[in-house]
Order: sequence, then structure tokens, then C-alpha cells
Amino acid sequence: MADVTGSVDSRHRTRYAGGEISRRWRVGRRRACPGRTGATAAVEWIEEGSSDREVAARFRVTRMSANRWRRALAAGGRRRWPRRAGWAALQTQPPNWMVFEDESGQGLRPPEGRTWGRRGCTPVVRVTAANSPRLSVAALVATRPGQRPRLIYRTHRGRRASRRKGFTEADYAALLDDAHRQLGGPIVGVWHNLNTHTSKAMAELIAARPWLTVYRLPPYAHELNPVEPVWAHLKRSLANLTKHTITELTALVKTRLRRMQYRPALLTGFLASTGLEFGPFL
Repeated sequence: MADVTGSVDSRHRTRYAGGEISRRWRVGRRRACPGRTGATAAVEWIEEGSSDREVAARFRVTRMSANRWRRALAAGGRRRWPRRAGWAALQTQPPNWMVFEDESGQGLRPPEGRTWGRRGCTPVVRVTAANSPRLSVAALVATRPGQRPRLIYRTHRGRRASRRKGFTEADYAALLDDAHRQLGGPIVGVWHNLNTHTSKAMAELIAARPWLTVYRLPPYAHELNPVEPVWAHLKRSLANLTKHTITELTALVKTRLRRMQYRPALLTGFLASTGLEFGPFL
């Protein structure tokens, strides 16, 4: 048995009978030879069918980066691939994210729903909802061509000292800033005509963000907002569930919304339910 060593990474050292060098080792040396840029080598490895794990190990990047390169190559071919120094970060101009926003609220009294029970004995859920606090939730459904839909949400508990129980202009601006950081691209926001959305303070906050463009839905057009099915799905999952404190309710709502975040097919269904033309986006 001959030990095959060389300039190849130690993770790729393998013993072969008779000292025959494997094709994978030869490809590794050829890719690392002078005159070939790392970007060209990475493109060729991906086009030859190498896995994300192999590409990440060869070029010493994370598998998430290798998968991002693969998706960029599939979306636009080699013209989408950067050719200058700093090739590890894709220097392309992606299309804008289209983001729909809506808000909802939930108190300690759960929504009514159907359940099983003994014949002739109607199930009774006892709640303590007199003068109960209310939890406000704002959510964004984001979509972009070539990307899976995203769900981003924030919760807000009204303070007794504050006259406004829901989200303020600063809260919406912070939500959009968080979405911009997570999505990593310009945002085209779509929301309804809430007085907070149309206020002068909100207009100034939007003007101060060059990466943000906002459009408003027509009045009484909630069926055009894909966040509305998110609330319907959330309320169905909360049916007949009793929570005695606002802290318990907040934890439950976050758990339900977090489950939706990991179901892109469900979010795609919410977008399709609006009847809008999302052909390039889905």
C-alpha cells in the first residue's frame, strides 16, 4: 500500500493499492495549479457534479457558501459569477425582495374551534379574560425569484403607560431594518392603509432608507395580502388552547410562527391564495 501525499489537503489523503492516484486527487491538483483563478476552479467543480461538502472542503468555505454559489450558477450561469478578487462573495445585483406586511392581535381568550367530546356533553374551556392584556404581532412574507419565501415576525406587548397599544412608526421601521439585514437586498414593501403606515413620521422614516420602496394596497383589499392567511392559520392552531398569562401566550404564538418559517411550501400556498401573478417569484 502506497501513501499518496502531496499538496492536496490532508483530509483528501487516501491509500490506494499499487500507488495509483485517484481522479479526485488529480482534479484537486489541477484546480490548484497557477493560472487558474479560484472562481474558475469552483465553477468547474460545481459543473462536474461535486457536492457542497466537497466544494466547501476544497476551497475552505462553509457548505452554505458552496450552496449559494451553486444556486447563483444555476440561476444565471457563469455570467453571474464574479471574476475579480474577493470571489468568495457574489458581487451580483439581485432583484428586489417583495415584502407584504400585516399585523394582528390575540388576547388570553382563545379562538373557538371544534374538538372531540362525549355525546351530550359539550366541552367547556374556562378562561380568565376579563381586562386581559393583548399581544400584538406584525409579520412579513417576503418573496424573490430563485429564493424560497420567508416569514419574519415581531411581537409587541402594549404597556399600560403608553397610549398606543399596537406598533408605532419606530417599531415598523425596526422590523423593516431587521428584514433588510436578514434578506440582504433592497425591499419593495406592500401594506395596507393603516394610519401608522400613512403618517408623516412613517414617510420620513421610509425616505431615510434608500433601499426601501413602499406601496399601499387598495382599501378593503385584505384578500390581496398573503399575510392574512398566516393569521388564519395561526388562529386555527390556537383554538381552545388556554393560557393564563401574556408570557405563556407570547411563547405559544412564537412557537406556531416559527413552525411556519420552516415550511416554505406553506408560505408559497399563502402567496398563491392571493390570486396575484407571482410567476417569476414562485
